[in-house]
Amino acid sequence: MFLPRPLQVIVRDDDVSALTSADGLWELYGPAWERRQPVCLFVVPLGSPQIVEARPAPGPMTAVPLAENVDLCDSINRAILEGQVEIGLHGLHHSLGEFDIPDSAAVLELLDESKAIIESALPRARLRTFVPPRESMSASARDTVLEQGFNICAASTALWSPSRWGWWLRRLSRKSGWPGFHRPISLDDTRWLFPCDEYLFTAARHPEQCLKRARWMAVWCAFAGWPLICVNHHWELLGAGQSGLRRAWWTFLVDLLEMDNVQFTTFNTYQPGHSRAN
Repeated sequence: MFLPRPLQVIVRDDDVSALTSADGLWELYGPAWERRQPVCLFVVPLGSPQIVEARPAPGPMTAVPLAENVDLCDSINRAILEGQVEIGLHGLHHSLGEFDIPDSAAVLELLDESKAIIESALPRARLRTFVPPRESMSASARDTVLEQGFNICAASTALWSPSRWGWWLRRLSRKSGWPGFHRPISLDDTRWLFPCDEYLFTAARHPEQCLKRARWMAVWCAFAGWPLICVNHHWELLGAGQSGLRRAWWTFLVDLLEMDNVQFTTFNTYQPGHSRAN
C-alpha cells in the first residue's frame, strides 16, 4: 500500500461495556498498544446483551454498570494513564432511539448519568467525544451534546438531515461503493464534527474485500487530507467464525503501524494537517 501524502488514523471501537473482555480488546489492539499508539474506546455505561442486537426486543433490560467488570476497568485505567486509550461516550444503554428525542432536558439527564457512571469507573477519562447509539440522534440532541462541549463522530445523516436530493445521493453513493469519509468540520476550534459513513471491517463483507477496501480508503483519505476513521465493533471481530476478519484487521493495522507517513491520533487531539512520522 502506497500513500500519496501523510495520513492521520483514528481507531474507534464501539460498544465497550461491562460485558467486554479486556483480553479481547488486547487481542484486537495489542499491535497498536505495543507501539504505544492510541485507540479510542466508546463506552456504554450500562451494558446488556441488547447492545449487539440489531433489533432489541422491547421490555425491561438487565443492565450491568461498567464498574462491575473490574478487570476491564483496571486494564483501561492503566492504558489511559499510559496515553494508549481515549474514552468516549456512546449513550447510556445503547437502546433504540435513546438520543433520538426532542427534549433537551432529557438529553442532559442522559449525558449526566452516563458521565457519572463512566467517571466513577474510569476517573482519568476525559469525556470529550460522543458517538450516538445506533448512529441516530435528533437535531435537538445533537445541539445539546455540542453545547456541553463534546465533539461528535457519527454517520453524516445523524449530524445533519439531508434534503430529498441528499438522501438520493447518499443511497446512490452507498450502492456504488463511494468512499464514506468526509472532511471533519470545526465549530470553534475546540469542538469538531467527524462525519463517518464507513465500517471497514464488518462480517457483512468477505475479509479480503474488507482489507482491499480499507487500503483503498487509506489512499483516498491521504489524498484528500482527511483522517481515516477505523470504526470497529470488538464483539463482531471477536465473534465465532470471524478469524478471517480478525486477520484482515491485523494485517491492515500492522501495515499502517509500519508506515513512516502515518500518524495515529484521537478525536480529542486531532489537528487538521498535522501528520508526522510515528
